[in-house]
Amino acid sequence: MFEHTGFIFRCHTMKMILAVTFLLLSMMVMADDSHGDCTNVAEGSLAAAGSVGLKGKPAYAIDGKTENSAKCYNSAVPNRGNNRLKIFLRGSEVGVKYPVKSVTLFAYDTTIRFAKVFVDGYMCGQVQGTGKEQKYEIPCNNVEGGVVTVEQVHSGLRLCEVQVWVSNDLLPDVPVFTNIAVGGTATQSDTNSKYGPELAVDGNMNKWHSGGVCSTIKSSTNFKWWKVELNGGEEKPISSVVIHGSMELPNYTNSVRIFVRSGAAGPAHFCGVIEFHPGNPPVYMVECNGAVGDRIEVEGRPERPLILCEVAVYIEGPVCVSS
Repeated sequence: MFEHTGFIFRCHTMKMILAVTFLLLSMMVMADDSHGDCTNVAEGSLAAAGSVGLKGKPAYAIDGKTENSAKCYNSAVPNRGNNRLKIFLRGSEVGVKYPVKSVTLFAYDTTIRFAKVFVDGYMCGQVQGTGKEQKYEIPCNNVEGGVVTVEQVHSGLRLCEVQVWVSNDLLPDVPVFTNIAVGGTATQSDTNSKYGPELAVDGNMNKWHSGGVCSTIKSSTNFKWWKVELNGGEEKPISSVVIHGSMELPNYTNSVRIFVRSGAAGPAHFCGVIEFHPGNPPVYMVECNGAVGDRIEVEGRPERPLILCEVAVYIEGPVCVSS
């Protein structure tokens, strides 16, 4: 009888400990959930996706509206796997890295289940449970990065909002940066195309080739190239080049090479090559690490067309235009 009573006492004690532990954990979650000492750095950033369904723009995932509504991001085909939503945090174009404390996901439906969250190449975590909850908090432990990715390889992906939290005392300084390619003088190897080179520097980042807004160089041209003389023709230290490819034909930017050149016949600095991966959005940031030049050159592959919907060239600081 004594042993039985002790067993009951131990059971009650264990239940009390578990209850207190659960309460403390709940309080911790609630305190962290408030994000009172943090800033959502996803706002004002660039969102892009590997596939986009009807009226499901990637920008809806960072528009500040967390409620389940018609304005949520959704991938093109509900049962298609290997979907990725990428958020290029503001300033990542010029190398800014954020120590990300956590990422909050607001789900539209159960497609959020098993989705993974990355900061650059570091995996913060994966959504667990039934997928029926509206809100999920993924800790990232202050890992530094410039691009946040939500990846779903099991199904389609529908998200109403993605919030990226950084502690206020760890916020990096974001310098003024400028896209100096807009309005530049562009040329390309295929001069007969009705989709001319100027379409890649018109400031329109609509990534649908069918909308007639992308520069296109046909596959019949063996050596494909696209060039832009940057605004004013003045040499600048180039931080990065961001290539926006076609949503319908994303592999048409695969293996494209990016150069910064100083003068029409001057030395060229190789910035990098684009590597296409199925499911990734057709937006590629290639770092040029301050290479100095007055023009950008893009070289395509001989076996396929080259489609450039927009080419953005970023430098630190504003651009002064003389009147």
